[in-house]
Amino acid sequence: MSGLTLDDVHAAARRLLNRITRTPVITSQSWDDASGFSVFFKCENLQRAGSFKIRGALNKLLTLSADERRRGVVAFSSGNHAQGVALAARLVGTTAVVCMPKDAPLLKVQATRGYGAEIVVYDRHTEDREAIARRIASETGRVVVPPFDDEAIMAGQGTAALELLQDVPSLDALVAPVGGGGLMAGCGTVARTLFPGMQIIGVEPETANDTWLSIQKGERVSIPPPPTIADGVRLTTPGELTFPILQQTLSDVALPFDDEAIMAGQGTAALELLQDVPSLDALVAPVGGGGLMAGCGTVARTLFPGMQIIGVEPETANDTWLSIQKGERVSIPPPPTIADGVRLTTPGELTFPILQQTLSDVALVTDDEIRAALRYLVLRAHVVVEPTGAVAAAAVLSGKVPLERGARVGGILSGGNIDPPLLSEILETT
Repeated sequence: MSGLTLDDVHAAARRLLNRITRTPVITSQSWDDASGFSVFFKCENLQRAGSFKIRGALNKLLTLSADERRRGVVAFSSGNHAQGVALAARLVGTTAVVCMPKDAPLLKVQATRGYGAEIVVYDRHTEDREAIARRIASETGRVVVPPFDDEAIMAGQGTAALELLQDVPSLDALVAPVGGGGLMAGCGTVARTLFPGMQIIGVEPETANDTWLSIQKGERVSIPPPPTIADGVRLTTPGELTFPILQQTLSDVALPFDDEAIMAGQGTAALELLQDVPSLDALVAPVGGGGLMAGCGTVARTLFPGMQIIGVEPETANDTWLSIQKGERVSIPPPPTIADGVRLTTPGELTFPILQQTLSDVALVTDDEIRAALRYLVLRAHVVVEPTGAVAAAAVLSGKVPLERGARVGGILSGGNIDPPLLSEILETT
């Protein structure tokens, strides 16, 4: 069980001060008209390295000893955590090795290498990325930096909700994507603590619904690698640490990581959002491994205990939703979804209990809904995001956030690292 608290997120915010971007919160009348809500989007697509992941990664590396930094770090990621760790390593003066799947978006691979990391490629269908990273750590002495199942990671991610709730403190709900659960565990902890009545809704792709399934079952479940456009939430099970936090913080999981330093770093996104808009009714963010939502949920729950905190997953990658339903982490097969950042098969071991404690709900969205939200954001709001970054917006636009019309909803646009050919294909499709 994780001991992630609002104090951890505040500590992460102090470490990250002047090292990351305090991202803006944007509004759009056309978006409000289309969704029926007053929506406030936290633009983590404008964050350093293009996503919220730098919050958790840098917070984690800043907690390492001088000897650990000398030995370097190793991570595993489909892209955004890879970039976050690579940039964080450069910022603190150490080296990084990153295990990335052979089907990772080219833009993310190039950026990770550009930040100076060494890349080890693996097959997500036949190889265990964590086992590869731990073998490298054993052979070289490097420190493993997990994508979500670490309290420093979750605390870092939670700073996103801390900022959001400072900026818009009167939210009815917080909506965010759920992959491993780090973002939502961090943000949910923040929102649950600050606004106990707030709805906290995680969002997953329908084809990557490991968190939704886990919530339903009350334990972590795994799914096969999910097919979804939202690669950032393409996990097969929620994080071991993130899942209990998601159970405690989520109001729901809308079907559209495990390191406390990572979660604390990700939580700074919510910290900034809630500083900028302190009157939100809800916070919405994507859930992959759960690091972002664990960090942001911790911030939102602590600062605004009544706020709704909603994690979002693709329907095909609903490991967090399933885990919340079951009450324990469950695994799903690798899910098919365009949202590669939430293409996980199970929530994080650390993030899941935080998600259990902080989430009001987990919303499930389809890839078509993710595509529609991404097109709307680019063409109407002039904001470029990746599929995973559009997961929370998809839940809001498609009516999968269970709130009354006119509610004030804060959403986290978790990343903007999209390959140009994919962006062109989505924009050209009607």
